[in-house]
Amino acid sequence: MDANLAPRNQAGKATVGKGAKDGKKAARGGMAGSGSAAANSITFIDTPGHALFGDMRERGARFTDLVVLVVAAEDGVMPQTEESVKLCLARGVPIVVAVTKIDRMSEGEREAAAESISHSLAGLGVQTDLIGGDTPLVSISSMTGEGLEDLREMI
Repeated sequence: MDANLAPRNQAGKATVGKGAKDGKKAARGGMAGSGSAAANSITFIDTPGHALFGDMRERGARFTDLVVLVVAAEDGVMPQTEESVKLCLARGVPIVVAVTKIDRMSEGEREAAAESISHSLAGLGVQTDLIGGDTPLVSISSMTGEGLEDLREMI
């Protein structure tokens, strides 16, 4: 995995998924982009899916330039995903969809999950490029690093 895309915990140490040394998940802290200047940096903010964190998601939608909407391939579009989409659409924030946890699936299952997620998002007003729309959809794995370079290019 590219050192610049390696997830970092709040102490700034690189982490990767659930196997991280300190047990913290990847997207809690910031991640530096490919450049060193602030204008070239990317900060990922992970908002917990629980309904109690709806205000946090709303604040995030107000102060962001782009949303990377992460949807687990095995779970699909969940209520918090729907909430996040509605907030982004209401604020006019562009979206990139990242379908994650693809390392747990066969190639056929990955394609079916991406298509199912695309159709679910279409019902919410987001047309992914997989079904002819303009919203990029990238399949990724935080465990193997697969697709992360494609995600960075989309961002």
